[in-house]
Amino acid sequence: MNKKRQGACAALLAVSFLFGSAIAARADYLEGLKAFRAGDMNRAEKEFKFEVETAPNYDFGWYMLGMISLKKADYPQAEQHLQKAIELSPNKFSYYNGLANLYAAQKEYVRAVELLLERQGLAETGREILTLNQALGFNSVRLGNHQDAVVYLEKAKTNPPNLEVFSQLGRSYIILKEYDKAIAALKTALAVGPDNISILRLLGNSIITKAQSVKTDAAKMALYDEVIPYARKLVLLAGDDYLNHNLLGRALFGARRYSDSIASFGKVLELKPDFLVGTGDNVYY
Repeated sequence: MNKKRQGACAALLAVSFLFGSAIAARADYLEGLKAFRAGDMNRAEKEFKFEVETAPNYDFGWYMLGMISLKKADYPQAEQHLQKAIELSPNKFSYYNGLANLYAAQKEYVRAVELLLERQGLAETGREILTLNQALGFNSVRLGNHQDAVVYLEKAKTNPPNLEVFSQLGRSYIILKEYDKAIAALKTALAVGPDNISILRLLGNSIITKAQSVKTDAAKMALYDEVIPYARKLVLLAGDDYLNHNLLGRALFGARRYSDSIASFGKVLELKPDFLVGTGDNVYY
């Protein structure tokens, strides 16, 4: 690898939202980044250790060593490296985001949220702001604070949509009993992951819950009809799960297709004889 430190390059580290983003300032760091992105943490660690030994004040190298240690679940070492990066360059949002990820990995969600809020002013680029809101949203979910979670996750929407953001947004809206918003978010998530069993079931149950609150028969039946294709797809994808047959039975019954619903409920009892057919699947999350 060429160790001559000449020029600067914009090498974006495209890791998951949990790790945020960072800029590799020198072309000779690309080998370490390549190894990190490929999941070869030992090689990445070797590369970046060499670099910080050569240039002890290179903050990005310390940051990457922190991210590598985090991936390896060596939390004390990760914190030491990340704090060193912050000491050398205290105004980079990505470094604080990395530290917040470390706290979250240790289930210190309050600490993670407090750090992100304290340093949110450092998030200047569109990507940094997006990363900030994703991290705040998911950590709020982990704390059970869905009211804050939906605020942050709404700001974290992307085009094309992020499956994880929209599916969690749907789950949080379900918990808040805002079913129209839940349905809209889940439909967007389903467009990204059309065979996602969890999303299909969440969407079907949300529409049925909405149907139960509708007053006119025509509107109610239209909602039950809407659920039927989702439920049929669930049965095709996971026909050994009685809950999927139960959802289909409920949708068919609500749409007044009684003979078809009886067949579905019969399958439920075949798979789980002690199940009270026709009841809802209340485990949304």
